[in-house]
Amino acid sequence: KIVANLLAFSRQSAISIESADLNGILEKTLFLIGHKLELQGIALQKELESGLPSVWCEADQIQQAIFAVLINAIEAMPEGGTLTVKSAGVVDDATGGTWIEITITDSGAGIPNEVLPHLFEPFFTTKENGLGLGLSICRSIMAAHHGRIWAEPRESRGTVFHIELQ
Repeated sequence: KIVANLLAFSRQSAISIESADLNGILEKTLFLIGHKLELQGIALQKELESGLPSVWCEADQIQQAIFAVLINAIEAMPEGGTLTVKSAGVVDDATGGTWIEITITDSGAGIPNEVLPHLFEPFFTTKENGLGLGLSICRSIMAAHHGRIWAEPRESRGTVFHIELQ
C-alpha cells in the first residue's frame, strides 16, 4: 500500500478527460462508503443540486479525491456524527465562469488552526499510522483538472472541505 501510494503521488501521467456528471460521481462514491457510515453511526445529509452542467475530467481520479476526503471525514467522527455532502453551481465573479462546488462537512473534532496551512503538504499527517499522501494526491488531482481544493474549520465543530471544478 505504501509503495502504491508513493507511485501514485509521484506519477505525472497524462489524464484522459471526458465529460462527466459530478453528481453521478458523488452518488457512486457515497454508495461505496455507505456501509462504513452505518457501522460508525454517521448520518448522511445529501444536498445535490439538480441540473448541474457536466465537467471535463477523468472521473476515476475525481472519485479517488472525493473518496479520500470522505474517508478523512469519517475517521474524524469515530463516535458517530453527521456528514453533509453538497453540490452547487457557483459563478466566479472575476471571470463569469461557472464552477461546480462540492462541500463535504463533518461534525468531528475539527482541524487545529496550526495544522490547516500544512494539510495538503506531502507526508504531513496527524494520524498515528498515516502517510500524509491522501490530501496531497487530492490537491495534485485537482491541479491536473484546473480545479481547487481547500479546507476550513466550522464555527461550531468539524471541518468543511471544498472541491471546485469547471
